[in-house]
Amino acid sequence: MVRVRLYLKKFYRLRGFTLIELIIVLGISVLIFPLLYSLLGMSLKTLNTSNRNDLIFNDTYFTFNYIADEINSADYIVEDCKRNSLGFAIVNCKNEKGYRYVYYVFDGKRIARKAVNIDRKFDINVDSVGTFGTNTLINNVKNVSCTIKENLIKLNIVVFSGNYEREFEKIIAIRTF
Repeated sequence: MVRVRLYLKKFYRLRGFTLIELIIVLGISVLIFPLLYSLLGMSLKTLNTSNRNDLIFNDTYFTFNYIADEINSADYIVEDCKRNSLGFAIVNCKNEKGYRYVYYVFDGKRIARKAVNIDRKFDINVDSVGTFGTNTLINNVKNVSCTIKENLIKLNIVVFSGNYEREFEKIIAIRTF
């Protein structure tokens, strides 16, 4: 009986932890876990900021390239003095009788593409006639400026997201005006 008791004491002493060891491990854990939590929080904040910046860049890149592609494929580019317009309209000849006018407007928060199909060339009042369509190119726009000089169109777009804003600029060469 004494042998069994000694064997059991030896067995439990080798396999268990003392109270002091557990308290030390808990104390170290109390120091390490908040550090890991704050590192995770900073990583998530960095990831969200990076995603927001990528989204803004991609939306702006798409908008600039879309407008540039339409300018490059235009048959004519005419001045457009409509309210909120970027200052130019793109004219494409659809067939012998039809024309498509495309212009871009800034309505305070977004840049929209407006297109109208009409049968008259260079009609200044294209809003009132024809088949009309609107597409939003980019949202969360704070400001847009467009400068047309000689054979260049210079677009500046300021985009915001929350308290973050960024300005982008693109210069587009015009092959016809």
